[in-house]
Amino acid sequence: MPTKKELVKKIKNKYTKPELKKKCKGLLDFNKSVTKKDLLKKLEGLKKAELEKLLIKKEEKPQKKKEKKREKKEKGMLVPNDDYLKFGVHIGTKNKSRFMKNFIYKIRPDGLAIFDVKKINKRLKTICEYLAKFEPEEILIVCKRENGEKPLKMLSMATGIKTITGRYLPGIMTNPNNDQFIEPKVVVVTDTWYDKQALSDAVKSEAAIIALTNTHTITANVDIALPCNNRGHKSLALVYWIIAREYAKTRGMKFEFEKEKFI
Repeated sequence: MPTKKELVKKIKNKYTKPELKKKCKGLLDFNKSVTKKDLLKKLEGLKKAELEKLLIKKEEKPQKKKEKKREKKEKGMLVPNDDYLKFGVHIGTKNKSRFMKNFIYKIRPDGLAIFDVKKINKRLKTICEYLAKFEPEEILIVCKRENGEKPLKMLSMATGIKTITGRYLPGIMTNPNNDQFIEPKVVVVTDTWYDKQALSDAVKSEAAIIALTNTHTITANVDIALPCNNRGHKSLALVYWIIAREYAKTRGMKFEFEKEKFI
C-alpha cells in the first residue's frame, strides 16, 4: 500500500497547477497566488483516503470523456448509431451510381460500399418531417420485395397510411375507373427498379416521390432519396419503424410498437 508521501508524489505528477487548484477547491484553504509546491505541502495534512480519492477522480476522467463523446455522437439521432449498424441499414452493394456517391462513407476491401450513417439519419429526419404534413390517406407506400411485406403491414396498422405490397397493378393512381383507384399526394417506393410501375404511375399522377435508394440506384424522377439498404429484411424493418414512429409522434397518434414487431 502506498504511503501518504507516495500518494502526494503521484498527485504531483498527474496534475498541472490549474488542475490541482481545481481539485483541491473545497478540500484546502488557499489564495489565488498559491504555488503548486505550497498546495502539495498542504495535501500532506490530508487523510490518506482523501488523497486516494483525488487520484481515482483523475483516473475516471477519461471514461467520463468517452461517455460525453458518445452522448454527443448520439445527439440528434433518431435511433442509437449502433441500431443502424446492427440492422444493416448502412450496407450497400458492390455497384455504385454517380447519384449516390455523396452518401457513401467508404468502400470495404471486398468492394462493398458502405453508407454514411449520419447522412442516412439526416435524410430520414427530413422525410419524416415531410410525411407528417400529410394525412394518412394522402400517402402511399409501395414495396414489391417480400422483405418489406411485414414492415409495411405494421406501419399501416400503426399509422393508417395506405400500403401496397407484392405486385402493383398499373393504373391504381392513373385510372379513375380502376376499383382500387387512389390519388395520393406522396408516394414512397422501396426500390425504384422493383417498384418501377408504381414509380411510373406516381410520375404521371404528379405525386411527390420519395424512394429508398441503394448505392447503385439511379434517382431519376425521385424528389427525395433515402440512402439505405433497401433489400435486407431487418434494414427495411428499422427504416419503416422509424418512419411509423416519427409520423405517429408528430401527428399525436399513439405508438406502442417495438422495433422487433416490424421484423
